[in-house]
Amino acid sequence: MAVTVALDEQLAQQLQRQADVGQVSVEDLAVQILHDAVRRPLVSGAWKNINARRLELIAVEYSQGLSDAETLELDALQDAVTKACEPEDRQLLKTLDDAAPRATGFPGTSDE
Repeated sequence: MAVTVALDEQLAQQLQRQADVGQVSVEDLAVQILHDAVRRPLVSGAWKNINARRLELIAVEYSQGLSDAETLELDALQDAVTKACEPEDRQLLKTLDDAAPRATGFPGTSDE
């Protein structure tokens, strides 16, 4: 499906800069951003409820322990968080990998 989206100049420039940094086309970057947004419930009201329940279960786990049903529920919620954060985690790891060759001469590196 082909879709045309009109962007204001500032957003178009930001998108172009990010595409340049990632060495991809603006179109490919836009598709990836939209794909990630659709897969991630992080900005929805539902996410806030899911995360609140997850944090509640974590607190119960450390204070009194979880029932078998609660353990299964927490595992499912943790999996949902992992999947939701995966695209951003991948991008952060790529950024670190790209920056690693330039990170020389810093304390803790092998070339100090």
